[in-house]
This record gives sequence, C-alpha cells and structure tokens, in this order.
Amino acid sequence: MIKKIFILSLVFIAVLTVDAQSLQLTGDVTVPTSDPCVTTHAYILVKNTSNKDLDVVCQKFIIDTTAGTLNYFCWGGYCYPAETYISPFLQFLPPGASSDSAGFGGYYDAYCADAEATIKYCFYPDTDPTDASCLTVLYNGTVSAIVDLVSEGEVGEFFPNPAKEYINVEYKLDRNSTLTIVDILGNKVKEIDLSNSGFQSIYISDLQNGIYFGRFSTNGNLVKMKKIIVKK
Repeated sequence: MIKKIFILSLVFIAVLTVDAQSLQLTGDVTVPTSDPCVTTHAYILVKNTSNKDLDVVCQKFIIDTTAGTLNYFCWGGYCYPAETYISPFLQFLPPGASSDSAGFGGYYDAYCADAEATIKYCFYPDTDPTDASCLTVLYNGTVSAIVDLVSEGEVGEFFPNPAKEYINVEYKLDRNSTLTIVDILGNKVKEIDLSNSGFQSIYISDLQNGIYFGRFSTNGNLVKMKKIIVKK
C-alpha cells in the first residue's frame, strides 16, 4: 500500500511539473483613452520563470473588434502589420529574465471612432506551443469592463518623465493600494503604500538610468502599470 502511494505521488509531481508554465505575464488588461484619434498602447512584461533559455513567440487572437479600426503588435525587436497573428521573429529570454519595455507593444487605432477592441496575446517557447501564457487586453474600454481588475479608479501618467530626482503621479482609486516600482527584469526596487486617492512624489535619484514600471495593485492584484524612465 505504501509503495502504491509513493508511485501515485511521483505521478502527481510529474503532472504538476509538466503543467507548469514557463512564462509569467504582467501588464495592462484594460487601456482606456480620452482621445479615440490617438493610438492606444498596451504594455506587457514577459518573464522567463523556467531554468532554461527560451526563444519566445507572440501570438495574437482577436476576440472582438470594430470594422474600420486597426490593431497590430511589436515583439522580438520588430513591429508587424495587422494581418500578422504570429510573430515571425522571436524574443530570447534567459532564465529569470524579462522582456524590456521595447519587447512587447500592443497597439489599437480607432481612427476617431467610439470603438473598442478586445485582443488576447499569448506567449510561448518556440519548441512548445502548449506551454502558453496569455493576457487579454481591452483597448479604449473602461476599468470596470475587465473583471480581473479588483479596483476601479484612475491613475495619471508619471511626470516629469524622464526624470532624474523625483517623479510624481496623481491617482484616484476606490481603496488603499500599493505602488511597486520594478526594473525591466521584474525586480522590485521600491514599494510605497498609497491612500485611496491623492498625489505621490517618489525619490528616484538612487535608481540607475533606465526603464522601470510602476505597478498599482490592491490586495496583490494588478490595477494599472505605468512606465517610468530614469535619465540623469
């Protein structure tokens, strides 16, 4: 009986190992806009959580869109036209590394129409399409339209940006939240507790030049992510 339990345990562990995903995604799940005549841009950070080098593919799926509008994406150092659904070029990620801000960009042009688009982006190693991690983005929508978001509210852009000593942000959320600043590898460099609304000034002169991301979250769930550029 003990031998049987041991064998079953090994099988269970093996199943967990096979099913484990190699990539972790962090980014926007909704991208509102105040001007439908301006291209809307979504950021997604892709991190290799495996213990091996990966060449990563990006594939898009159009869940819903409006005729006369256009969506496209960039990945692997290149941008592709709207009719491209699978990236011809790959992004190399060693173990523990993340794509930088130029790694992925999702774009939506509504051409001044009052229109939305829902696009799913999946990332997977080129050797194993079944090992995919996906994130669905709503362009030109409202925060409440995405059920994954636990908090409604507004987060302004960081300013000045680029910055060298202090960077500021105005926000209005419906509960107390946390602002976590991470570098392009996903490492946490600062964490600040926020009230439900207000103005926050952050000292960034102790950070190296480069690109960072400010992640606004509530109860550990991402609400919004904004790019920060430190340039001294």
